[in-house]
Amino acid sequence: MKKKLFSTIMMLAMMVAAFGLSAYGGDEVNKDNSSFLVGTWSITSDQGQGGDAGNGEPEYVRFKSNGTYINVQFDDGLYITKGTWKVTNNKLIMKETEGNLKETYTYTILNHSQSTLTLEMWGTTVNLTKVHDSTIDKYLK
Repeated sequence: MKKKLFSTIMMLAMMVAAFGLSAYGGDEVNKDNSSFLVGTWSITSDQGQGGDAGNGEPEYVRFKSNGTYINVQFDDGLYITKGTWKVTNNKLIMKETEGNLKETYTYTILNHSQSTLTLEMWGTTVNLTKVHDSTIDKYLK
């Protein structure tokens, strides 16, 4: 009887431990998983104060899996910036390391899927759509 009770308790303990570990791992992955960002995105619209998309000029950002980014935009000609990025607590933090401003920008991630992304910063909402990486290659030569 003692042996059967001990086996039952051990089996329950292992099940609780396995459930606890799988639940912890799942939460951690969901909280810190920013792999959906990796790739090239096209800004399709921005709305609010300071929003100026729709001027006919494309703007792209490529997030690399190594934590760096390249931003291609047209502002009185081709303008390319580079930097680092990370996601922390539903915030996309981009630090420009090559460009004129060398600023840090923090965006709130409002919504995302594998093909769309909505960000907000300083009262401006920005919508992006994932495009093929080769879309910006012609600007990077």
